[in-house]
Amino acid sequence: GAPLAFGSDAPVDPISPLRGFFAAVAPPSLPSPDTSPLAAPLHRRTALHAYTQGAAYAAFQEDEVGSITPGKRADFAVLSDDLLTVPAAQIPTLSVRATYLGGQPTYTHPSHSRPFIETKKHPPDSRRRVLPGYVPHTASFPTLPHSTDG
Repeated sequence: GAPLAFGSDAPVDPISPLRGFFAAVAPPSLPSPDTSPLAAPLHRRTALHAYTQGAAYAAFQEDEVGSITPGKRADFAVLSDDLLTVPAAQIPTLSVRATYLGGQPTYTHPSHSRPFIETKKHPPDSRRRVLPGYVPHTASFPTLPHSTDG
């Protein structure tokens, strides 16, 4: 099949990946306030892939961003709950707890006093960063093959 990439129609529509994600995965019984419900909602991993790796591929940046992979920038958001398991009706109410660009915090919600990622020091000539394997309550950006629909 064709690669699937999601984004926003900014400035026509607000830049809100959570609203777009909800519109893509919500069952018809939970219509989105912004769009008509899809007859066949997408699986959450498919929608997440479209917003991350799919968007990077569409922008010709798949070697730089789109997944948390060694050698790529660590650009991601930490949410108040797990985007893949929270009940669909709660997706629009999720809040951003932190954002990171290039592995560096750019925003941290006032209720969180500790960093979500700790970097490990390496020799001065090394630019590697080591990320922990699991951070609770994050929107993970898994590396999935295009055919995965989990």
